[in-house]
Amino acid sequence: MAKLVGNLQLISWDSDPLTEQQLSVIESAIGPLPDDYRRFLLTSNGGRFARDAVRVQTSDRLDGEWFYVDALTVLEAEFPPEVLRVVIDCARLDLIKVAECGDSQYLMQLNAPRPGSIYYWMYETEDHWEAEEAGRTYLPEDKSLCAIAPSFTGFVSNLVAGAADKVPKLEELERTAENYAKFGDQFFDETKAFFDAMTLDELNECQSIHYAANWKQALTSKLLIDRGVDLHEAVMYCTNSFEITRMMIEAGATDQELQVLLLSAATSIAATSIPEQKHKIIMYLLDRGIRPDFDDPEVVEEWRQGMNQIYGKKILSFLLRTIQFPASIATPMRRRITSRM
Repeated sequence: MAKLVGNLQLISWDSDPLTEQQLSVIESAIGPLPDDYRRFLLTSNGGRFARDAVRVQTSDRLDGEWFYVDALTVLEAEFPPEVLRVVIDCARLDLIKVAECGDSQYLMQLNAPRPGSIYYWMYETEDHWEAEEAGRTYLPEDKSLCAIAPSFTGFVSNLVAGAADKVPKLEELERTAENYAKFGDQFFDETKAFFDAMTLDELNECQSIHYAANWKQALTSKLLIDRGVDLHEAVMYCTNSFEITRMMIEAGATDQELQVLLLSAATSIAATSIPEQKHKIIMYLLDRGIRPDFDDPEVVEEWRQGMNQIYGKKILSFLLRTIQFPASIATPMRRRITSRM
């Protein structure tokens, strides 16, 4: 089920809520956390918003722009206490990151004089500012911290969806559709209601099926396929889920697109944590009679380059058993199998 923070829905989160034991590990490293933030970590522990252009509702603005928020920080307790402070991004003796927006961050003060207060870190105003290095090679200066709220509760209760005139409509729609497509199976009722309200043109413009397929959201993918989204680009590179790939193929794909899919599955099989999915896709395509057009010199070159990037002997042997390669590709593959890789 989707989670609410303040009045806004979290569409995704990268970690389960913390347990009391995990929280004690964190607090032993960085000190006690405010009660309201502790409750948040025990129930939600961060995530990305369903709506784009979430901002802090405040009369203050930075250079005429609102303070926007992309995501709430997820805290992990997987490191021992003696190193936890170091690996928590942008930690200072009295500050910890609780949210972020683009390159910048929102920090919570842990100690006096204002424990629990939330600040926006305007580190681009610092003389030594470098966005990629912030929080690693230097720490926040007091002059670059802009007070946002007196507590975490006050911070999240002031989060609102951005005004329509502040964000281009299509841009906001694309971001929101991407979130639903990537994480929709976790709260499918909300996902279905969102996509049902979109036109077919909007679903295609937002590349909804690409995100759903690549993030292995089977229910969401079927919903979009049933709506009649354009599959012809997505099906060629959908290699993360055999179930979703088969649905897309059965919904309609040309032999030429499936030849591209075969190449995509074969050449990416060594760089994945789910090779068994790509094995199934390759066998399914071969069973359907899909074969590379090795009469085409460009196709031969694409496969040759792809096979040159694979060094695992088991994978090379599997591909040699399942695909009849021309000698120009098969010979170097066999040579690598018998060599000391």
